Amino acid sequence: MFIITNQAGIGKGNFKESEFLKFNKQYIDILNKESIRIEEVFYCPHSENDNCICRKPKTYFVDVAIKKYNLNLKKSFIVGGHPSDVELGSNTGMKSIFLITGHGSKHLHEIKNNRQYLISENIFDAALLILKMKKQI
Repeated sequence: MFIITNQAGIGKGNFKESEFLKFNKQYIDILNKESIRIEEVFYCPHSENDNCICRKPKTYFVDVAIKKYNLNLKKSFIVGGHPSDVELGSNTGMKSIFLITGHGSKHLHEIKNNRQYLISENIFDAALLILKMKKQI
């Protein structure tokens, strides 16, 4: 599993990159204690206006992960609550699951009628959906 995240707050000066990295380490430690292994976290520290190469839905971090980990995107899923998350899935050929929890509820109207995205109430339901779909792949 990987995390690919846009962290515009760094680029905007809302928080420092070191603060994000500290939070991220704590988060990964919690996941590890629950036997959830994150191979790597990729993050874009740029603001929306920076026009960088790494901000989702651009495929930069997925391209890096493909080379580094030899991923099969046809058997991969992307899960997130922002339109850029599911757009990244479309841009790379992954199956996309949009989460309604968190920021997702305020963005649901943007993706609701797009049949290429699956919609899930929460991360648990998304995980169950992935397990079900993995049997069909």
